[in-house]
Amino acid sequence: MTFDANIACVSGLQNRYQKDSIAVNSKQSSVETNQSLNTKLQLLNNIIENSSDFIAALDSDFRYVLINDAYRREFENVFGVKVEVGMSVVEALGNSPDELTKAFKLWQRAVNGEQFTVIEEFGSKAPNVYYEITFNPIQDENGVCIGSSHIVKDVTTSIRAQEEIQLLNAQLEEQKKTLRESEEANGLQIAKRKSVEANLRETEEYIQLAAWAADMGLWSWNPNTDEAVWNDKCKLLFGFNLHRKISYEVFIDAVHPEDRERVNTEVKRSVAENVGYDIEYRVIWPDGSIHWLAAKGRVLYDEQGQALSFIGINRDITARKQQQERYTNQLRGLSQAALAINSALSIHEVIKIITEQARLIINAHQSVTSVTIDENWSQKISTVSLSDKYADYQEYDTPSDGSGIYRCVCDTNRVMRLTQAELEAHPNWLGFGKEAGKHPPMRGWLAAPLVGRDGRNIGLIQLSDKYEGEFTEEDEQIIVQLAQMASVALENARLYEAEQLARNQSETANRIKDEFLAILSHELRSPLNPILGWSKILQTRKLSEAKTAEALAIIERNAKLQSQLIDDLLDVARILRGKLTLNKNGVNLISTIEAAIETMRLAAEAKNIDLRFNISGNFGHQVLGDSNRLQQVVWNLVSNAIKFTPVGGNVLVELQKIENYAQITVSDNGKGINSDFLPHVFEYFRQADSATTRKFGGLGLGLAIVRNIVEIHGGCVQAESLGEEMGATFTVKLPLSKNQQSQRSSDGDETDKFPVSLDGRNILLVDDDEDSREFISFVLTAEGATVTAASSATKALEILQKSSPDILISDIGMPEMDGYMLMKHIRSLTAEKGGTIPAIAVTAYAGDSNQKLALDAGFQMHISKPVEPTELIKVTTNLIRNIS
Repeated sequence: MTFDANIACVSGLQNRYQKDSIAVNSKQSSVETNQSLNTKLQLLNNIIENSSDFIAALDSDFRYVLINDAYRREFENVFGVKVEVGMSVVEALGNSPDELTKAFKLWQRAVNGEQFTVIEEFGSKAPNVYYEITFNPIQDENGVCIGSSHIVKDVTTSIRAQEEIQLLNAQLEEQKKTLRESEEANGLQIAKRKSVEANLRETEEYIQLAAWAADMGLWSWNPNTDEAVWNDKCKLLFGFNLHRKISYEVFIDAVHPEDRERVNTEVKRSVAENVGYDIEYRVIWPDGSIHWLAAKGRVLYDEQGQALSFIGINRDITARKQQQERYTNQLRGLSQAALAINSALSIHEVIKIITEQARLIINAHQSVTSVTIDENWSQKISTVSLSDKYADYQEYDTPSDGSGIYRCVCDTNRVMRLTQAELEAHPNWLGFGKEAGKHPPMRGWLAAPLVGRDGRNIGLIQLSDKYEGEFTEEDEQIIVQLAQMASVALENARLYEAEQLARNQSETANRIKDEFLAILSHELRSPLNPILGWSKILQTRKLSEAKTAEALAIIERNAKLQSQLIDDLLDVARILRGKLTLNKNGVNLISTIEAAIETMRLAAEAKNIDLRFNISGNFGHQVLGDSNRLQQVVWNLVSNAIKFTPVGGNVLVELQKIENYAQITVSDNGKGINSDFLPHVFEYFRQADSATTRKFGGLGLGLAIVRNIVEIHGGCVQAESLGEEMGATFTVKLPLSKNQQSQRSSDGDETDKFPVSLDGRNILLVDDDEDSREFISFVLTAEGATVTAASSATKALEILQKSSPDILISDIGMPEMDGYMLMKHIRSLTAEKGGTIPAIAVTAYAGDSNQKLALDAGFQMHISKPVEPTELIKVTTNLIRNIS
């Protein structure tokens, strides 16, 4: 039966019984326009959970994103399918093609942005079941439709009531017809007329009862006389007293001011244009509460087209409207949370947003989000959000440690929802965590895991103490969606922070490199100034013997400084490649330390520094190691101490046995080390002061070399300082050797036992640099050797064809044919033509790889430039001794 037919039936009764009052009243729940988002969301959750209406929502792909229990049960009852979140409409109604077609058309309208209400018949149950379905599009903050919600209500009773009204109207018309026929034909007796009238009154009562059962208010209004007749239900829907006299003015004054003009326009349009009256509006009760009504009506006209009566029904839709509003707000809250989370760049900012939004959307008093690093809870990051209810716990900052019941969520990566009773009964509740006593009191629990792209757990979101009632299945679905969004945002934030860290590290490395290159240029050039300056003075002026000696000493000192800088660079290169080798023997640390100190004695005396060496007890222990490298360690530490100690200061070197270690301590009362720089003091190319105004020179490599030499000896080194101008202490620990027998290095012993002279030795010298050639030739000639010099490899080969030198000394870096090529060519010759001549490589290429290349090419010895005269003679005589 259509609504129009239903109205027509009621119209017939209204014309006959105009004086009877048919009234409708409505009730509305108060929704304050400034109500907070938290209260709206909480009310939405309760309404969805407890509503007898069937509520669901679909996204733009027609997949369910929300289903309440009532909808799920009714759907299974009607269609025999268990519908779940994530299921598409096609999957749900695939076995009912006719039902699918009907439903799909309706949902398509809603997804296209249309808001409407229809009454449809669904299912194959007999008798038929009718549903009133209200569709609402869901839009994001930009007004783009992202899905639709629909609220379904079983209106079979209402439809049945309308059908009953239709049937009763038909019976009434039949009785009226019979009455007329009886009066016209036989002159109906008065008693019979009264009987018919009684039947009509009974029929009217049935109509009133049917309207009441359908929860509808019946009304009529005569536009010409302004006479209105409402039934009691209609008056109650407006909050009126049942004795209230009704007029159009009374009606329109009860309508909400914001809806009044719209309602008045629709009434006038229906009367003037003979169109159906179908509208939803708010009314204000006398107590000030606001309620929603749905009204439908039709105007009845006489034969001349004059309006006789405007009749219709009202129905309370307050609960549906509130439910729609709360559901929309909840979805909007999720959308806003997603935007806020995705716009955050740091992990801490993401976690803070997640925690706050989770508590607000779910309407809980407590919310905690914890994020771990590689599932390590000792390195977790946590944020807590508490309502004013827990003001006494606002300073609480010791959230979960991943033990106890939290482990259930993190290990399984599954959501958990428990009432307080279920929580306390859970076997893992007692293992709540070490800080359980500091937690705010719990009242129920809802927790969802945070899961990374690789499926590993990265933390959890947990809530407790919901504003009203227990956590619901809808709450669980919402927190799962929020957790999924949060997981993606957290991983993105981690990637962003990692990229930022890598960029910062790269920028720092580049800055350090630039600073190092600037310092290197300065440190290499600075010694050149006195070397070149005094050399020029010695060449152009005649100085006194004392001044000449002073100039030569300055030149030598700065040349050695340059050589030390180069050696440090080579050592670092060896260390970085893992090529730093040790010549291990039993080392007497006392003599090693004394030798290092003696090399720095003059520097200490120049600054009037008290340099002392103390030995704790009768130290007779040895370490297994390289004596030269360990001396280098002590030298570096003592050199630094002297450099950074002011005039008149103190430097103390101590040696003692600590358990199974020999401990060397170098302490001073000098500049000290800033606490910010202290963790970086042993890093390569790092200096506390790299400015051009710095007071102390150096490349910042010494301590890095110290650390590596000590570590490859199996020891450790650490630095301590109370701060700037508070001095510094460096402590080296080296494992003691198990063999305490004194072992002397054989280096140099054989030289003393078997002295060799260069007298009468013929030496072929090859070097393209004239100054180097002249210097080496002078040193060797002074020792009695006969030197034949060649400026290129080609000339050396020519000389070799004409004579048979005893030794070949060759540079490596030469044009056209370098020293490696020269040596390989010579080794390809026969012994008679000089193919077996002993050879020494002298080169500025001082790396380990260069030494290996020289030996592979056929050289027996390798000397790095700059060449010390004593070292050149020593290497040359040792080569002769080895051959002999």
